[in-house]
Amino acid sequence: MAGNILPTLRERWPEVFCSPPRPLAIGIITQLHGELYPREHAPNWEFSAHGRALASALAIWCSQREYFEACVTPRAPRYSLNGEACGEVTEHQAAFARASLARLDGLRPPT
Repeated sequence: MAGNILPTLRERWPEVFCSPPRPLAIGIITQLHGELYPREHAPNWEFSAHGRALASALAIWCSQREYFEACVTPRAPRYSLNGEACGEVTEHQAAFARASLARLDGLRPPT
């Protein structure tokens, strides 16, 4: 089901789910769920089938090499669903992206 959601995300929000990827706003999953499944958006929505599928789709999106590359620079902007800058990549998040790229390359992460 997660694979079915990614084309929808790219179609509805091309300024955010684009190529190359842009860092997503922290908490964007809540916005996405509210937009995609407004009747289901209630407390504990993340445990619904749609909530789990959306989380899986975002995990796939955010684990691609190009996404990590977009997140390696501290203070790089993060983007909301409307395509506007909404927060920044922190130093810690940039270090995580660099370590993730190193793992993808089969190298030992920096210490």
